[in-house]
Amino acid sequence: MRYKKNKDNVYQYDPTTKDYLIALSYFPNYIKLINPEGKNYQKVHSWLLENEERLKNDDVPFPTITEISNTVKQGSSVVKRSLINLYEDIVLLNESSPELFLSERQILCNLYFDYLGRHSGFSLGLKRIPKVNEGFSFNFIKPKLGSYMFHVASIYHNITNNGQEIDIYLYHGLPNNYLKLLKEKAYLHNQITFMEYCTSENESEVERKILSLNKSL
Repeated sequence: MRYKKNKDNVYQYDPTTKDYLIALSYFPNYIKLINPEGKNYQKVHSWLLENEERLKNDDVPFPTITEISNTVKQGSSVVKRSLINLYEDIVLLNESSPELFLSERQILCNLYFDYLGRHSGFSLGLKRIPKVNEGFSFNFIKPKLGSYMFHVASIYHNITNNGQEIDIYLYHGLPNNYLKLLKEKAYLHNQITFMEYCTSENESEVERKILSLNKSL
């Protein structure tokens, strides 16, 4: 597993160059939102868009970093840094202008991912709101957490003056309906707080607390 400790002594995923390449390849529309002029990733940005059809064709071998490096005439380390910087600029744009990731007849959804206690978020438009316990695949988030496959934990609807936003909390793993029943039991017996019951923040800690209350099971 590619995990390393950060300055806070918490394990984080150490993404590969291919992780960034795959994440960007799956979402050319995100790449098109970025103006590459004056950026170190201008050549890689152009290459990704020029090869959009090839990259989404599963019958064509996925390009290697060496191949891209030879095509754009830049070293592999430069290509790697270009992919990382382009990815990070998309994330920053998503944080500052999430409405750009919203298409016509879509509802803005704020996605909050939990993978083994590590968290990340991303906002985008969805035409259909997933249901609790449904699977959710989002390749763009893998460089952040190390996984792209999740399940829906809970959904909250926010109605504002500007319309509707939806918060969707997702977790890695299979749905555990029995654990949910134990969570409801713990709340009814005042063993967890209202905030612990309602939110998905620190979900892993809440689950450990619930399991410690039911050691006899």
